[in-house]
Amino acid sequence: MDLLYKKPAKAYYPEILELILKATKPYENMLAFSGHHTMDRLRSNPMRRKYRVLIYNDKIVGFASWKIRAGGLAWLSQFYIDPICQRKGFGQKFLKKIEQEACLLSEYMVLEYWPEAPWAKNFFYKNGYKTMPEIFKSKSTYTKVICKKIGRGR
Repeated sequence: MDLLYKKPAKAYYPEILELILKATKPYENMLAFSGHHTMDRLRSNPMRRKYRVLIYNDKIVGFASWKIRAGGLAWLSQFYIDPICQRKGFGQKFLKKIEQEACLLSEYMVLEYWPEAPWAKNFFYKNGYKTMPEIFKSKSTYTKVICKKIGRGR
């Protein structure tokens, strides 16, 4: 599997948005989820996240965004794999690349998942994530937070 992990050029944004919209179809009916994904929001990057893509055969098959938050935690905000590429190892490889990059800056990777999306929970649990209230305790009533030790951090 010849994969390329990299920071996307702005020319990739239309393809990224198309991927996000395909990958978020199962989430459309979940509370407070709609309206987050627009070209303007992707371009402006209001949260100043690091964008990364996974490319296979010159096609974007994965998109993620993450950043280092207060306390030095790496926060994985978005993680999408093209639905036709799911269950083929792309997600695991992409997640591992993100963790390898983030571990230089943080000891833990943290993310939220929707309890109504057991497929997401199962994927991240299978990849070593778990509830760690001593690292981060969620105040959200509609999402759950899980963490994974990824490195020594700073």
